[in-house]
Amino acid sequence: MLSGIVKCGYCGAPLVARLGTRRKDGSRTIRYECYNRYPQKSKRVTTYNDDKKCKSGFYYLLDLEEHVLDRLNKLHTNPEEVLSQTSEKDVQFDKELKSREIKQIQSKIEKLNNLYLIDNISLEDLQSKTQELISRKNELLRELEVDSDVSNRKKRLEEVLNFEDIYSIDYEHQKFIVNSLIDRVKVHADAIEILWNI
Repeated sequence: MLSGIVKCGYCGAPLVARLGTRRKDGSRTIRYECYNRYPQKSKRVTTYNDDKKCKSGFYYLLDLEEHVLDRLNKLHTNPEEVLSQTSEKDVQFDKELKSREIKQIQSKIEKLNNLYLIDNISLEDLQSKTQELISRKNELLRELEVDSDVSNRKKRLEEVLNFEDIYSIDYEHQKFIVNSLIDRVKVHADAIEILWNI
């Protein structure tokens, strides 16, 4: 449900899901932990916080999902609260961040092409790394296309929140609502901050 939107509140890196040890009944817990918790020695295509080791802990998937669903239920009863928190200034700042990231991605693609031209990386590496960057760029371009007009945001919010109780709908529908309304979930040990996409 939170894949791709849940981030470390300390270093900004994505949180990745990890399977816990197998229990006696065969089930396993799923925990989120920071991408930078165990930095790799080899250079990765996308780096966060200069690949410095992050000392954040881990967070149980079910706890995070429950918190997010609880906030969505509260949003359902009081949508004005969230709309008032998301000012036009915040939306403009978010657009500027996304535009800057698109330029950085384009620069990385050009560097990869130059590395290939001087035989520093293989064609396979060039293609896989470039595809990853292009996917992220396209995702950002789609987000920038979303109209930030307040009245349209309110209308979209009402359309998505067309349910009685979020816990009564199936998981796939919950996931759709989460991905429609939430831009990022920043997780700290003692707090979870939700940045709305409305």
